[in-house]
Amino acid sequence: MAYINTDIPIFSAYLDTSFLYNQDPRSTNDFINVEVFGFTSLSFRCGLFSVMTEMGSIHTRIPIHYLTNKLPEEKLTNYPLDWLQLWDAFSPHVSVNKYEYLKHSACKILLKNKTWHEAKYLMTFDWVDSQEHYATQSEDPGNHKQGHLLIGEGGQFFCQPGNRIIWRDGGDFICKELKGHEKWKVFDKEFSCKHTGSRWFAGEEELYFYQFEPNKD
Repeated sequence: MAYINTDIPIFSAYLDTSFLYNQDPRSTNDFINVEVFGFTSLSFRCGLFSVMTEMGSIHTRIPIHYLTNKLPEEKLTNYPLDWLQLWDAFSPHVSVNKYEYLKHSACKILLKNKTWHEAKYLMTFDWVDSQEHYATQSEDPGNHKQGHLLIGEGGQFFCQPGNRIIWRDGGDFICKELKGHEKWKVFDKEFSCKHTGSRWFAGEEELYFYQFEPNKD
């Protein structure tokens, strides 16, 4: 589990040069090639990335909406930040995984206007609380969210929770349309093996193959 900064699987992108001039996105209408190699996780901030440019300069903490996979002349979409990423990072303690099961998977994202946007999977971010940062919901089962980093068909990058994504695998396993989900509920229960098993104890002798016995009280 990394703290604040973590390596990520490298991918190519375009950096909106508005970032280099401290301007709002799409102000310069100019983009440069970069390789994205790092992720910065700060509580209550959007996804932030580190890049290397073709000129040899490194730039860090680039907000997700300053990076694209297409240029404007390639029908680049212009969704606002809160459409690209619904939830800020939960804490500075972050992990990153490129799940083999999801590698290169196609999916579609449910946008805020209830339309669907086609995308491709890149990697997944997940968070945990710490003694220093506990005022978040990263370990609350009813509010915790992972962040799946995706490349949208319009060239923008998305960081979306699982409940805004429908996955596709060419019919290998996923072969049915989604239905019944309108009545699904958020799972908010927590379970502990030790708590559930507190009615038992492992005996008083230091035996390798110990036997469980019920508590007398």
